Formats: sequence, structure tokens, C-alpha cells
Amino acid sequence: MEAKQIVKISDEEVFSATGEHLKDVEREVLYNIAKDMTYVDIAFKTGYSSGYVKQIASELWRKLSIALGIKVSKINFQSVLESYQAKKLENTLNDSEPEMILQPVKQEYEEAIKAIETKYEERLKAKEELIKLKDEQIAIYRQEISELLALVKEMAFQSSSHRDVYVSTSETTLDLKDTAREIQQLLEQLSQTHSTKTLLEQAVVAEKAIAQIEQSSDLKERILQAIHIGGVEALGKAIKHPISNMLIAAIRSKKVNYSNEQ
Repeated sequence: MEAKQIVKISDEEVFSATGEHLKDVEREVLYNIAKDMTYVDIAFKTGYSSGYVKQIASELWRKLSIALGIKVSKINFQSVLESYQAKKLENTLNDSEPEMILQPVKQEYEEAIKAIETKYEERLKAKEELIKLKDEQIAIYRQEISELLALVKEMAFQSSSHRDVYVSTSETTLDLKDTAREIQQLLEQLSQTHSTKTLLEQAVVAEKAIAQIEQSSDLKERILQAIHIGGVEALGKAIKHPISNMLIAAIRSKKVNYSNEQ
């Protein structure tokens, strides 16, 4: 039993028997005794004389003996208090209605169960939201993949099935080379930041190149001129880059904006 609890129980039992609480000095001495301190140690700690401490302790044992109905001393006060409390609890259980005793315990456990249910309901709700988000993201990704695969298929088909007539002249060749060199630089720049290992990745880079071409009216105009004079196929041959065919296929897929503008 802890020192604070010993002081509290002793004070309650003395008050119940005599109508008076323990004095502050009595509480202080009892607390230190419960901490296994000797009278000399208590006197040194509190500044009282050892004789005074013994006198206070003697009065304490007298009051506790009256309250508990058994002789109490420094040697047995803890065991007497524990036995007294155990017997008191047993008598209380025997005298009280079982339901009244059990009610606080049942309420405590019901509250604990409710807290657990709330905790896991919140987790389950969060999990359901995560699953929903995951399904939405997967659906979006699958749609993007489907569209890109369709684009790759269209590009590959157009690249293999279309041929343009190319009439070579020195002026045409110069225009094609200049335009092709600039497109080649654009593809090299994009290839540094984007992988081009697969057809799907090449299609993505080709689309990004098209997007940048669309934003540059000067480059777009020169591409239109090159296509008009030499043809798309000739422009593709002039571009020295692994995905030039994919870019040309992408240009073919945008005929409305390119080949048919001239």
C-alpha cells in the first residue's frame, strides 16, 4: 500500500470513529513512517525533535487503535490497515446488492468496448475511402493506357502504310535538313527527361514533341513548308533519331493541322 493511500485511509477511519481528522503534523509523520523512515530521519527532515516525532507517532497509534478496534504500532500499522480494508470490502460486498456493485464495472467495460468499436469503424471507413481512390486511379490509368495503345497502333499502321512522293532539289534538301535538325534537337532534349525504351514511351515523347511544335508557330510553319515541298516521308528520313518514325506517324495522325493546311 502506498504512503499517500495509507494516510488517506487512516484519516478516513479516524474521522469515522472520532469525528475528527488527523492533524497536519500527524499526517506528515504518518506519511514519512509509511516511507520506511525512522523517527530520527523524520526529525532531521521536518526540523522537529526526535522526541516530538515519537510523541506524535504515539498519538497516531492510539487514534488508529480506537478507529480500527485493534492495537496499532509502528511495526504492524500497514498490515493492520490492509487487513481492515480487505475485511471492510468483503462486508460491503456481502451487504450490498450485487447489481449495484457490478454496475460501475459493467459501465466501464461497455464504454471501453464502444471506444474500440469507434476506433475500428473509423479505420474501416478510411480503408473504404482508400480502396475507392485506388479503384478510381486504376481506372484513369487504364483509360490512359488504352488511349496510348490505340495511338501507338494508329501510328505504326500509318508509318508502314503511307508513302509520300519526294522530289529532291538542292533548295528542298536544305530546308528539310534545317527543319529536321531542329526537330532532332527537340527529340534529343525530350529523350533526356523521358524514357523511350518501349513503343508506348516513344509515343508519349512523340506527343510531347508535337505539343511543343504546336506552341512554336515558326517551327510549325517550317515543318508545313517541308511537308508541302518534300513530303512527310522525306522529312522523317532526314531526322536522325530512334523515334523519328514515331514522330512522323504522330504528324500523320494530325493531318488536319499539318498536311492538309497547305
